[in-house]
Amino acid sequence: MQEWWGGHLAHVQHHHANENAIANPFIRARVKYPAKLQDDHVTLQAMLNHIDSKFQNDEVVAASPGPMLRTWRRYKAIMFPHLHEEEQVSLPLMRAYFTPAEVAPMVQRMLKTGTKVNLGSFFHHIPGGKRGVQAFMKQEGIPSFVWYLQFKVGTR
Repeated sequence: MQEWWGGHLAHVQHHHANENAIANPFIRARVKYPAKLQDDHVTLQAMLNHIDSKFQNDEVVAASPGPMLRTWRRYKAIMFPHLHEEEQVSLPLMRAYFTPAEVAPMVQRMLKTGTKVNLGSFFHHIPGGKRGVQAFMKQEGIPSFVWYLQFKVGTR
């Protein structure tokens, strides 16, 4: 669980950092973007820090799962609506007010900062599995062979 948590934490923090530094300012250049979507990151980061402190304590991890499960449910109750709101507000705004050609450099910038854990987590959640990922890569001008270089078996 601690190893899984480390990957989740890295992915969520990378996701929020990309939104705060790259995506949100990009969208705000043309759209009155809801502050709540970025403000939620403060609450979520506090919850991530709280959960991370529990995972760093081997005694807590080895103890009964009840307290950790309750903490996780509180986190999920905040995170899932936030992600849903991003999907229902951020992405439609970007698609409505920017062309794919305008969005592509921003996406490329965000992808360049990702580790294999960040990118693997990102690609894992693209609908349609490998076919969906390949369609995304084509849309973003990423050559198909990059998939095999990035996720070559035996590398981290």
